[in-house]
Amino acid sequence: TKAEEEEQEDDEDKDFVQDPALLRERAEAKRAAMQQRKGFRPERPSNVVGRPKGQGQTTETFLDRRKKEANKSRVSNHNRRSMADRKRNKGMIPS
Repeated sequence: TKAEEEEQEDDEDKDFVQDPALLRERAEAKRAAMQQRKGFRPERPSNVVGRPKGQGQTTETFLDRRKKEANKSRVSNHNRRSMADRKRNKGMIPS
């Protein structure tokens, strides 16, 4: 039995690179525990279209529109104005 234990210890010393499958399993368990602790809820789909004209809009639609408007500058049009000014100042664009 002592020889078997020593043999197992030698095998463990040789495995200085851990098994990727084992690492993936541990990472997945860690992720699941974090989501469980945090109370993960998927974000609800936004509705910026709303109801037909003349019927008014729900508060939810109003808030979704406000959120969309606030995020516009952060996403698609990001940096466009400032870079255009920079190019103009460098003389790349005649204006």
